[in-house]
Formats: sequence, C-alpha cells, structure tokens
Amino acid sequence: MPVGEGHGADAGLGEALGCPSAALLDEIGRGPEATKQAYTDGLLIILDDIAARLAPDEPRSARVTTLSVFAMMVGTLQTVARPGRPATLR
Repeated sequence: MPVGEGHGADAGLGEALGCPSAALLDEIGRGPEATKQAYTDGLLIILDDIAARLAPDEPRSARVTTLSVFAMMVGTLQTVARPGRPATLR
C-alpha cells in the first residue's frame, strides 16, 4: 500500500499531506540552533498533550513511551520514503 494512500489529495484535501518531521528532520538537523530549538519546543508541546491523554493522572509517566513511539513512526517513514524509491509499505 503506498504511504499516504487515502490521505491528502487522495482524500480530496486539495494537496498531499504528510509527516513534516519525516520530510524535514534532515534539514532541521543541519539548520541553526534556533530552528532546532523551535522544532523541539513545538514537538514537546504536542507529545506532552498526547502523554496527558494516555495517562491523565500522571502524564510524565507516559512521556518516554510517547517520545519512543513518535521516534519509531518517523524512523519508519524515513526508511520507507527514500528519494528515488517508491514509498510503499509491504
């Protein structure tokens, strides 16, 4: 199944949507420290919100799990969607 099938343009949203982290992490890593910090700050806000939903009584207990799952998802997308290779999951 192609990555993104049923999303973006295929879903009638006008243009393809994808994972900005998977697409931009190489560039963010080469960017200035301010860019890296802005990305990190924004990401932690989102991940802390997810952790709070997973463990409402103790969100910090779910933070490592949330960060780990995010890292695995982005790593998978980067591995599957390399330039010059069709992005497919088998």
